[in-house]
Amino acid sequence: MNNVFDNAFQELTAKMVEIAFEFVHHNSEEVDHIYLYASMEGGCSYNVFYSINGQLVKLHKVNTVLKKPCDISTERMFRLLTQGNSYLKEMTALFQQDNRDVPTLMQLVYAPATGKLDNKISYGLQFTNSRTKTSKDVFDAWFEAVKAES
Repeated sequence: MNNVFDNAFQELTAKMVEIAFEFVHHNSEEVDHIYLYASMEGGCSYNVFYSINGQLVKLHKVNTVLKKPCDISTERMFRLLTQGNSYLKEMTALFQQDNRDVPTLMQLVYAPATGKLDNKISYGLQFTNSRTKTSKDVFDAWFEAVKAES
């Protein structure tokens, strides 16, 4: 194994999780799971949704279920998504520099109470082979699939 690659991969993954957890003020009492969408297909797209107090919500709706509200201003959400995209660009470069196939999608699920992180990595095309499907459609479909499982 390539320790340099592995360490850099783990560091970038941890940064992506950290910024999403920081957005909700590291509120491990209320946040059950953080779901990170990291698309590197045809560009980079970072997004996040949460399970908070047993309810699944997208980023802009976290205060509807949080007992300890956080700042969900457009500027703050934009900063989170922009920083996430920046980490994804670094992730893409990391894979390319190590002559590895770049994943098209990573779906990360973090449980703050236990510190457990699951990462489903896909290499197949998710949407660029479709005339109508977009990265947002893939994100929304994942949200709906998790919601249906709940």
